[in-house]
Amino acid sequence: MKQLLLILFIFLQIIPGYAKKDRFNVFKEEGDQRATLKNSKPFSVFYEKVSWNENPTQIDQGYLYIRDRQTGELIEVFLTETEPNSSLFSVEYPVGSFKQAQIEAEIYSPPQSMLQTIRRMEMMNNLIRDQTIKRKPFLMRSLREKGYVIDVFDDREAAISAYNHYRKQLGLTSDVTESTSIVEVANQEKPVTKKVIDTSTLQSLFLANETNQDATNAKNLEMREVLKGVEQKRREGVKLNAKNWSKAETEKNKKLATDSIKLGVDALKNQNFKESLDGFYKASDLAPDNEDIYQQYGVSLFRDKKFNQAIVVLDLSNPSNERLAEKNFYLAMSYFQLKDYGKATEYFDKVIATNDPSFAVTASFYKGSSLIEMGEYEKSKLAFQYVLDNSKDPKLDERAEKFIDYSNDRKRLQDKRSNWFFIDGVLGLMYDSNITLANDQVREQGTATGAEGVRLLAQATTKMRPFYRETDEISVLINLMTLKSFDTSFASNPLGETADPTLIGIDVPWTHRGTLGQKGYFFDLAPGYETIMMDLDGTGTATITNSMKLNFFNTLVINKNWIAKGDWGLSSNDSNILGDETSADSIAGSLRLSSIFILNKDLERYLIPDFAYRINDAEAANYAFNRVDLGVTYITSIFDKWMWNSRFGYFLANYESTRTDNNYTFSTGVSTRINSHWNWNLMGSYIINDSTTNQYKKFNILSNVSFSY
Repeated sequence: MKQLLLILFIFLQIIPGYAKKDRFNVFKEEGDQRATLKNSKPFSVFYEKVSWNENPTQIDQGYLYIRDRQTGELIEVFLTETEPNSSLFSVEYPVGSFKQAQIEAEIYSPPQSMLQTIRRMEMMNNLIRDQTIKRKPFLMRSLREKGYVIDVFDDREAAISAYNHYRKQLGLTSDVTESTSIVEVANQEKPVTKKVIDTSTLQSLFLANETNQDATNAKNLEMREVLKGVEQKRREGVKLNAKNWSKAETEKNKKLATDSIKLGVDALKNQNFKESLDGFYKASDLAPDNEDIYQQYGVSLFRDKKFNQAIVVLDLSNPSNERLAEKNFYLAMSYFQLKDYGKATEYFDKVIATNDPSFAVTASFYKGSSLIEMGEYEKSKLAFQYVLDNSKDPKLDERAEKFIDYSNDRKRLQDKRSNWFFIDGVLGLMYDSNITLANDQVREQGTATGAEGVRLLAQATTKMRPFYRETDEISVLINLMTLKSFDTSFASNPLGETADPTLIGIDVPWTHRGTLGQKGYFFDLAPGYETIMMDLDGTGTATITNSMKLNFFNTLVINKNWIAKGDWGLSSNDSNILGDETSADSIAGSLRLSSIFILNKDLERYLIPDFAYRINDAEAANYAFNRVDLGVTYITSIFDKWMWNSRFGYFLANYESTRTDNNYTFSTGVSTRINSHWNWNLMGSYIINDSTTNQYKKFNILSNVSFSY
């Protein structure tokens, strides 16, 4: 009996497997075999397509085309994403979707950018007729309930891999049903790709518009495949036509080609890249056997910023050995401009291997830049070192040195992700010609004492990060800041000391990194508590304000040259400035908008405009105010490793009392890096406060060192 049960068990395990196998077919992109789809059955299509996933927060769509080999009829299939950011697209069709009783199916997937026209079907028929677009391989099963289930792939290797994985899953897992898409099964073991953005603004800048780079690269590859088919056919036609030229026509066209090249070169000297492109295009057709001219046509496409077309033409060209380095260099630069840094590096290596004096050094520089974008910081420094060792251009050497420093900065940012404790701070000495009572951030009073003096500044922030993920983190920040005033001989300054604040605060920010509208984005939502202590009347330091705060800081990377910031703040302030009197207590709110505009490609020049509005809703008229701030900052590099900055700021503060302040501040300064952790800064400011009750002018000079560990 046991033997009979064992045989029955084996039989039940084997038979379904054979049944499944019998209903399974693989259809390759080449060969004569076609899938027969009967109109009496429904069918569904699954297609994993990264390049269609344009918006990670929305459900995207795309088009496939099914062609009947017998009639040539095209069926446009509209697929939708199964869920946002899945890159898996599907559609289901009911019984009776075909005009014929059955069709012999071919499946095509053109670049979606070519379908932005109402004449899509006509264009697809032309591409198929000219054989400039290939069929897609697919796997098809005929199931009892689901009908035909078709899984489409971009290449044969992906189809076979998915098929083998699917068979493995059938043998190992009991919960895989016949209706499961093979694409879905194959994805079960794929790692999840998370696209994140670092909280550092500088780091965020270089991830701008990068969250969909894989999709963009896939789109470009798809486009190039079609363009290559079109260009190959065109080029073959030109060469075939040239064989029918007479000897006189050939000589005449060679002369015309020489004239076109001259026009192209002259246009290039005048930076007229479109006219230069036309010249080399005509020359390449007039002398089709001259591969060097055809390669120059590819270079002219690059100069006219037609990077995909340039890659196609350069790849098809077969220039002389003397021009091989140039060909590979412009192939690499085309990929670099398309931000396909892996392919760019591959071709830069080919150029560097030639040691070509015209291209090898520049190729190594851009290889280093590519490796930075790929996160290969140590390798990037080797590429820049090659530049320093072999370049004869001082400006290129200078840029290579700066990019080595920049690579080190990026590496430190990367390394910081694994840390849980950080500390930053400032130690400074300032001369102040007219010490004011508190500063702009401490209850906004700014009453001038009339006393000059020297002030010591100390500030430190410790950060502990108990929770960290690539997209989220929670930190604990402890802030300490204090000022200590002396007279100009460093003796005690009782009047100045009444204006010295000590601030202690704690914040617990939640940081989230990701995308917003396909742009790099992060925010910090930071509740906190702050205490300010001062000796206002010379009788001893006491707490003057306790504040509960909630700040919401937002950063959006618009593009590689523009970072936008929007910050909101809300606080409840318990003030002891009037003793037990509560009329100075307030609810305060603020809004600050600013932008960082990067003015040059080496990240050495910035323009930073900003706007802020603040309101302090206190019961006492002397402490209730609203304030508008406007400012602009300009930062640029000077000399080697030095930065210069200048700022002009203005604010208008209106109090509920009769006081109105118009404040103008101009400041300028320089800074330099001492080492990877320490910086030195020197800053001077001149301030005019035109007030109905508190007029003054002052200047100060501050020298400080800042550190970060």
